[in-house]
Amino acid sequence: MESLKMLTEMRWALLARRLISILLFGQPTLDARLARDEGLMLRVTPFRMKGLTTDEVLQYIDVRCRAAGGNMTTIFNDDVLAYIAEHQHSPLHVNGVCSQCMRAARNAGEMKVTVEMVYASGGIRTPRTILRENGISIHKFAKMIHVHHMAVEKLLDGNDAGVSNDLKDKFRAGMSGIQRPEAAEETLETQAG
Repeated sequence: MESLKMLTEMRWALLARRLISILLFGQPTLDARLARDEGLMLRVTPFRMKGLTTDEVLQYIDVRCRAAGGNMTTIFNDDVLAYIAEHQHSPLHVNGVCSQCMRAARNAGEMKVTVEMVYASGGIRTPRTILRENGISIHKFAKMIHVHHMAVEKLLDGNDAGVSNDLKDKFRAGMSGIQRPEAAEETLETQAG
């Protein structure tokens, strides 16, 4: 940290202009480390990036799949894509979850990634876990979204057989209202100078 401070204080010849500016990019841990040094923080301007939106996550997955020579709709079920896009907002986490799910599908001999594989990847909490963490019972959640609790039970188990698209949409919207964080995963861009 002392070396960073010295670099930011260097001047060009006899001019008052600074010789260099330093840009640091990193995870929130970098912000915490820089914050420990008050002298350095006086020379730092932090910028925090918001996470990707749902549409941007889908575009990101599509681009990554096409770059690898595939098509996201042949690799992932539509409900999987919607679930990942709603619950992951950092490209790093999207990559991790998608890689783990595709590996699980390949190991299971499946052609497409299913929601169960997403849950098993550990990168995204299951809807049951989300409800439990928020202290919401299945019956209470069913009343909140105006869906019969038996249909909610089926959807919580990843079984959408016999459940209408309207009810699935209500379920997704209800889960997204509980789960969606105020501020998504942040990446720190810091400009010293």
